[in-house]
Amino acid sequence: MKIFFVTIIFVFGFSSAYTQSKIKFEPTIETGIAFRPGYIEMSNSSKIPGQPYTTYAYSKAKHFNNINLSIAIQQYILKNRISLQLASYFRYNHLYYGKNSQGISSASEKEFKRLKYDVFIDGLYHFKKRKINSIGFELGAGIGYMNFGTQFKDSAMVNNRYMEIKKGFRFLAPRLLIGVNKNNFSFFTIAHGTPDADYEPNPTIWLEFKLAYSFSPFKKK
Repeated sequence: MKIFFVTIIFVFGFSSAYTQSKIKFEPTIETGIAFRPGYIEMSNSSKIPGQPYTTYAYSKAKHFNNINLSIAIQQYILKNRISLQLASYFRYNHLYYGKNSQGISSASEKEFKRLKYDVFIDGLYHFKKRKINSIGFELGAGIGYMNFGTQFKDSAMVNNRYMEIKKGFRFLAPRLLIGVNKNNFSFFTIAHGTPDADYEPNPTIWLEFKLAYSFSPFKKK
């Protein structure tokens, strides 16, 4: 986890130093809404034997189908063709039933919500437009952590006895991005590589569709 953030700081620090000497340092801010309609499991493998039993329970539809506020900062690093971006997502939705799922008697009990967020670093290639105001295309790849803010207390069976543990559902996720843009508006289709619905390491794709608006407050007129 620490290595990931150190990498982000190093990459953006290096790109900033490079852009100051070679290219204009004019970062672009992108704000938008990202809709994640669900996941596609590529494998139906059963749970890995030996995993500890926990009392965690959640509504899968509400957990995986969500809407996010998306905020990103982007900087060109090579001839207005290749850019780096630091992207973040924020959502306030369901985590689990009750503040301690061990005491849950039914799924009708009041659901507990929490602010969750994701952080990614992406590289994007911008295809050259035929005309200034024509539609442009972008292709990119990135990696980041999803589901910050999901840590909670639960009980688990360890050595034939229950113990209280802290657990969460944060995971490392690579992703691919395909986008179209015109003027300051863009639309992206994004595929994340994630665990499956039970958070087991079975190959799964978590889809995302993002509509965004970009502006450059640092650009000189």
